[in-house]
Amino acid sequence: MIVTNGFVKNIEFKNSYFESQKEFYYFGTLNWTPTIKIKDNPNFEVKFPKGNQKEIKVQIEGFTPEGQLISEIKKISVL
Repeated sequence: MIVTNGFVKNIEFKNSYFESQKEFYYFGTLNWTPTIKIKDNPNFEVKFPKGNQKEIKVQIEGFTPEGQLISEIKKISVL
């Protein structure tokens, strides 16, 4: 299956307000970068604000140049 136009148009990212730290832990977003293009430079840097977290979960989604869907979740330890 090849998907075209699978995501909505870009909007300006802003964090939602949460009543408690626990809500943010389960539903919060640290960063959203919708337009990373790695064709010319496969090395890029994404920065996340450091809070009290010991680990963050990064969700990576996009398409290959051939139109194949990429969807991965990576856990990264915070030093």
